[in-house]
Amino acid sequence: MCTLTIVSTADGLAITMNRDEQRTRAEIGTLLSGWSEEHQLSYCYPLDGLHGGTWMGANSHGIVLALLNRYQSPTRPDAESRGLIISELIRLPSLDTMLNTLRKGLGQRCNPFELILIGDARVVECRWDGSDYSCHDHDSAMPRMFTSSSVNAESTAILRGNLFQVWLAGNRSGMVTAKTILEELHLRQELDDPSSSILMSREHSHTKSISQVLVHPDYLEFLYLTEAMLPTIAAARSVDNLPRHRINIA
Repeated sequence: MCTLTIVSTADGLAITMNRDEQRTRAEIGTLLSGWSEEHQLSYCYPLDGLHGGTWMGANSHGIVLALLNRYQSPTRPDAESRGLIISELIRLPSLDTMLNTLRKGLGQRCNPFELILIGDARVVECRWDGSDYSCHDHDSAMPRMFTSSSVNAESTAILRGNLFQVWLAGNRSGMVTAKTILEELHLRQELDDPSSSILMSREHSHTKSISQVLVHPDYLEFLYLTEAMLPTIAAARSVDNLPRHRINIA
């Protein structure tokens, strides 16, 4: 259960993701920063507490990856953790290298997913449904939302999509900021339907954290709103003065 938006803003390309998870499933609560000696690049991503994988990552070649579960497809109990896909791919130097690694079978060892790859003026959506694997490019200039839900998947996607389109219609293209995307969209909870909201809340699951990568021409910034931080930030609907991890783009 997640919601991902990709929007060009006045201060760069903003990729923002709400991670929805079981309330009992912990995140470690810190960003892991690493260096690939083989490919001479740096990377970072937040860590899941169960398997040590991740749902979103970025590297110094300006590439951002985000992973959503496909709840409409059957799963296998013996599959590898989907969270390990990004932690392996983010160490690679290009989208094409990542896509080739996926085609060679990395993702097929896992349960169904959608992996979104952003970089080199491309937005590529890769899907694995448990039996078939496919990838296709989206128009990188268009604002876009991807979402998934384990409950009422179709109606939830429609509600979130409508919220996104209404929000876009109320904002001039190129005039919004990464801050307003967080405050007006990803920190928004519909009081009459919190179960389907972008900032989701259910009895056993909720939006556990929010991650945002802001890609500038020469560097990117990673903001990670942890589970511990999120209640206060959501109540205030403000992300003023929060620290971002910076990576220079090579």
